[in-house]
Amino acid sequence: MKKKYTIIHILFVLYFSSIVEAIDYSSNNISHPHGIVSNIPETIINSNASTFDISGGIKVNNTVFHEFKQFNIHEGEQAIFHDSDFNNTVAQVTGTDYSWINGTLKSYSNNFFLINSNGLMFGPDTSLDVAGSFYASTANEFNLSDTLTTDDISRKTSVLNIPPIVSFGFINDNVSKISVTGKSNETNNQYITGLNVSKDHTISFISGDILISDNAQIQATGGNIQLISVVSKGSVFFSNNEIQMSGFSKLGEINILNQSTIDVSGSGGGNYFIRAEKFTVNNSKILAITKGSENGGFIDINVENMTFTNGAYIDSSTISFGNAGTIQIESNGDVLFEGENESFQKSGIILQSSSILPNAGNSGTITIDATKVSFLNGASIDSATLGTGNGGEINIFADEKILFYGKTFNGRGSHLEVASLSILEGAGKAGSIVLESENIHFGGLANINSTTDGTGMSGHVSIKAHETFSMYGEKNSNRISLIIAGTWLERSNGGQGGHIFIYAKNLDFKNNVMINSSTAGEGQGGRIYIDVSETASFDDGCTIQVVTSSKHDFAGDGGNLHLKAKNLILSNGSTINSTTFGHGKAGQILLDVEDQILLTGNTNQISSISGEVSKDSNGGHGDIVEIFAGEITLLDNSMITTTSSNTGNAGNIKIDTKILSLYGKSSIISRTINAIGGNAGNIEIETQNLSLQGFDTLISTSSNGSGKGGSIIVNSEVIDIKSGQITSESLYDPNSQFESFEQFQKNSLTTGNIVEFPEGNKLIRYYVYKNQLFSLENSLYFVENMDDLNELGNKFSLSTGDVAWIKNPGGTPTKYIYSKWYRGRSWTLFNLSLKPYVFQNIDEIYSLEGVYNEDDTPPYPNGTLLTFYDTIGEKNSTFIYCHANYTNDIGTFVRPVLLNQFNIQNIDNLSGLKEQNALQNNALAVIQGESGEIESTYILHSDEWIKLNETRTFDNHKIAIEHLVQCGDIAKIQMENQEQIFTGNEWIDLKNIYSVDDKSELSLLNAQDGDIAKISKIQEDISKSYLYSNSKWTPFFQSGGAGIININASKINIGQKSSISTDSISSGGGKISINTDRAILLNSDITTNVKDGIGNGGDINIETDQFALNKSRVSANAIDGDGGAIFILSDNFIKSSDTIIEASSERGNEGTVKIDAPDLDIDSKIMNLPTDFLNASQWMRTQCTMRDSEQTSRLIFKKHVIPSIK
Repeated sequence: MKKKYTIIHILFVLYFSSIVEAIDYSSNNISHPHGIVSNIPETIINSNASTFDISGGIKVNNTVFHEFKQFNIHEGEQAIFHDSDFNNTVAQVTGTDYSWINGTLKSYSNNFFLINSNGLMFGPDTSLDVAGSFYASTANEFNLSDTLTTDDISRKTSVLNIPPIVSFGFINDNVSKISVTGKSNETNNQYITGLNVSKDHTISFISGDILISDNAQIQATGGNIQLISVVSKGSVFFSNNEIQMSGFSKLGEINILNQSTIDVSGSGGGNYFIRAEKFTVNNSKILAITKGSENGGFIDINVENMTFTNGAYIDSSTISFGNAGTIQIESNGDVLFEGENESFQKSGIILQSSSILPNAGNSGTITIDATKVSFLNGASIDSATLGTGNGGEINIFADEKILFYGKTFNGRGSHLEVASLSILEGAGKAGSIVLESENIHFGGLANINSTTDGTGMSGHVSIKAHETFSMYGEKNSNRISLIIAGTWLERSNGGQGGHIFIYAKNLDFKNNVMINSSTAGEGQGGRIYIDVSETASFDDGCTIQVVTSSKHDFAGDGGNLHLKAKNLILSNGSTINSTTFGHGKAGQILLDVEDQILLTGNTNQISSISGEVSKDSNGGHGDIVEIFAGEITLLDNSMITTTSSNTGNAGNIKIDTKILSLYGKSSIISRTINAIGGNAGNIEIETQNLSLQGFDTLISTSSNGSGKGGSIIVNSEVIDIKSGQITSESLYDPNSQFESFEQFQKNSLTTGNIVEFPEGNKLIRYYVYKNQLFSLENSLYFVENMDDLNELGNKFSLSTGDVAWIKNPGGTPTKYIYSKWYRGRSWTLFNLSLKPYVFQNIDEIYSLEGVYNEDDTPPYPNGTLLTFYDTIGEKNSTFIYCHANYTNDIGTFVRPVLLNQFNIQNIDNLSGLKEQNALQNNALAVIQGESGEIESTYILHSDEWIKLNETRTFDNHKIAIEHLVQCGDIAKIQMENQEQIFTGNEWIDLKNIYSVDDKSELSLLNAQDGDIAKISKIQEDISKSYLYSNSKWTPFFQSGGAGIININASKINIGQKSSISTDSISSGGGKISINTDRAILLNSDITTNVKDGIGNGGDINIETDQFALNKSRVSANAIDGDGGAIFILSDNFIKSSDTIIEASSERGNEGTVKIDAPDLDIDSKIMNLPTDFLNASQWMRTQCTMRDSEQTSRLIFKKHVIPSIK
């Protein structure tokens, strides 16, 4: 039960007018009057040289009151209050002058109140030696209730150890100031002013304007700092563990300037209470760091306007087990953080969890609520976690605008970060970010980061703009502005990706902006959801992307992307993309647009909506791209596409819209481009009006290898195609022609070739193995000097474990190994002068990975060799211990990097490498001669050593893939008049060509290397052709067939060299089915041809009420295979004499052509009229009235026999 006390109020009122305007804050106040003079007889002052001993006073319960006429302490002086028997000491100055405190002020009571309504100035030599809390005020009235209850001290609060009711009253608008001045020439980190209180106590200023400047230092370890500035009549109440302000019409200014510090850091970070009209911090800091097991405190800032500039920042982080603090900023005006200082310290807010120890504390939470919030020129909020603690929460609410813009001197943009940076087991989760305002703008490399580098889950990002959310990157820059919520750890325990939610009336992105949700490990990729009530516009290379990148079996699937809008515009190379770079399935894309989707590119930039299976993918598949819209328009080099560049299947495309229009070089495509690849996806289109206008407008599915071309299904009221194409094709061509053998060698890629091509602005490397491209995960580079070494990162896309040799003439080369991660990268010297460290457990080596703070030292020097010998497998593993700084200056990242590159003396040593070392796939073995020259390099692929040979450079990966060759590919060399065929390993001369009924007859042939046998009776899953080499028959590479096209429409107009085709280069042609009320084909084609090889022509089935053809072609032809079948059913069928309908074969059986129409032989019914049949000139000479009796001719058509043209 709470104890009861009698409350005795002590009321002190000062009626002296303030002379605050006379205070010169720039003066050192040497000439200010010296001494302390009592104003009441109860206060006894004994002075001895520079010491003032103060005793006596008016005593009420646990409070002692002193009143002074003058109270000044100069440098070297001290005032000692003998008040150890009291809880509260009140020292009130009632004279007409301000107090100058520049010496030592000592008190033994729990709370010391210093009050002078004329002002208080604390100089650079102030030393505060109080047992408890210190309160300084320029109030006119002071009200104290001298009582406490046990509940009041049960927990630490911002008003700990003061009476339950304390008030400071101000009787008019003339409120005096408080200033604290440090020693501006001091450059160390020691606290200068000595304005400090002991652990868990309070420093409180309640006055007019407050100035803290010139390296001033105020410290309340684990306690409280309260800064309250008022410039009008009113009262400040401290009661019931709260601070309340009443009656004030205007607040004052608080300025913290010139490298000053206020600090409540401790075992648990302390608390701040700040109230003012204007709060300005310049090149100074506010600290509340948690250094122990207690949790951080609460920073409570409520001001009209707040400005932090030139490297000013708030840090409420945790570096230990306790959680970081909470920051709440409320403003009726503007909150501004801007720029950096001369030491490159940027302005901002830090709430990190930086401990890497187990059970580390969590990062803190920040909430900003203002009219306008701005972070400019590199200013940022960091609430990341470096260890097992969780990332913090960032919440920003603004009535008018949130603005993040500009970058630091070193090029780091203003940003928000709640990332989880540890890659160790047990790493904390990334935090969350919530932004809400009328308008939100990010510009000049500003970004939002909620990623996880390790096992922790990525955080979520939620952005809500009631009007416009805009984000502009740097124009003509290779750097991007980014909103990202992803996972980077490529391991089976990688974290989950975070979600990104964006709500806005309008969305406006320009100049290389990216929204990205990705997963690099086992974790599922996060979701992107965008809801725009009006227009979402993406211009000049902007991207929305969901990615899964792991190549391992444990890879997580990519997240889904869902965008809703009234209008969507993608222009000048902007894209919406879902990609799998590895084994996981790509995420879905769903676009739901009420009115119009507009895609427009230009000559050099393709705007697109795409789903991709990357060339690096290891079995990952694409997912559906689904689009609903009122109208879809593609202009000028724009695309909707799904692509597979590896063995996975491309995703499907589904479009539902009233109007679908393609112009210029625009296309809707699903394709597979790798020879040994997956199937192309299907395209389904539901629309009222489909229009393809112009050459290179295209709707297509295609296979460039073993995969099948996808199906195309179109349901539309009207289809209008002019110079456009709808195709489903098989494009793989096994036959090539070359002028010379040199040209032939130059254009063929075989096992061992290294392939380079640009991706972004850097070259990436692959090697060829059995006619596929594989990522060269670790490369070996040879350079002349350190400048060349550092330049490698600008030219190539480097990977952790890459090795570079700096050549030393006549000596052993100097070797470096490369390590990188999301926030740093470095080349590390093999430091052979250091003693290698041997470990008994490989997990001990991996556990060395982590982040070390500025004051911590990694356990081993940079470049140290770390080795592990597996006693069971009897194999060695060697690591290089690499150090690097984080790019955002958090600390030093260390990582043991496996050395996967070895030196040997000759080819016989290759087998010994596998026996002695725990080799990873892609291990490199360098044969170095006695003179030091490199003789050859081998790579380990699936337990097989492959010799690397010539490096070839291509413009892109698609061109490189086209140069890969498969078993059965034939090269015709014109100058030598010879043909060569590829066995799968080498090129040999093409010899005899046989034809047999089935595979069983192959063994009866007297075959020699280079012979071909073609099977005439094709069975399912049996190759059509075989090659004889190395005493055995090997099946040809089997290319996939073309797909199927189904079209249902009321009206179809096809003209100006347009085509609908399911053609194939070598395999079977696909099928075309058209069902329509009316079809007109003018100077255009419908074909299912096979252009080479033994595949059969496809089938064409057309059902229509009216079918008119002029100068057109309908064909299902073949070369060695049989012709296809053409069936046409029409009530009204008309074709011109130069229209061709055929299903032929050059060397196979003819196909079938069947036309079911009322009269097929239209030509035989046509009468050739004389040329002057319509010449009526002879009749025009005679008037009609004069020809009444002459015979006349008439041609009369009755209405029911005239065919209607709809």
